[in-house]
Amino acid sequence: MTYPNRQHNGFTLIELMIVIVVTAILIGIVLPNSSASLYEQLRSASQILQYDIAYARSLATSNASTYRIAFDTTNNKYTLTHVGTNPNLNVLPDSAFLNEDEPDDQHTTNLHELLGLTNVKLLGIVETDGIKQIRSLEYLEFGPLGETTTRGNTEIWLQSGPEDDQRYISVTVNPVTGLTTIGPFTAKRPSLSFY
Repeated sequence: MTYPNRQHNGFTLIELMIVIVVTAILIGIVLPNSSASLYEQLRSASQILQYDIAYARSLATSNASTYRIAFDTTNNKYTLTHVGTNPNLNVLPDSAFLNEDEPDDQHTTNLHELLGLTNVKLLGIVETDGIKQIRSLEYLEFGPLGETTTRGNTEIWLQSGPEDDQRYISVTVNPVTGLTTIGPFTAKRPSLSFY
């Protein structure tokens, strides 16, 4: 007995082989181009840093207290804590990016753990007077009005790339408003030494 309208419930071996070959070709084309460029890595890292700084400023203004972001360039991370006088504010609000092992009184961002940013490094943090660098900093602190505790701008420098082709970008914090701007992408290494 024959069934003229019989349908197939699957792929033939040849159809399956064609799909596998086409998929392998597409992966071969896309995979080498899928890694983020130095510009994309630095831009993403500077935007994450900019958002974290805005968050610290927001906590300071909404709670009328003082919050600090301490930078650890050796371990490529920074930590947000409350340093004001009200101990009830020491426990920070929950964050979607909070590490379960982290204490409630701090939020740490490790740049090496951020997806796609494994080559980005905190290069240095400095206070400037708009023209020249004044001193090296270890932290950025916001007061109750959103101002920083420095007299000059705070510049946080990030770097990425191999030793012979490094690129840099900065995030600058205004001391009066606490607002940030992202600097240009540059191949010129900033001088972070003081005389």
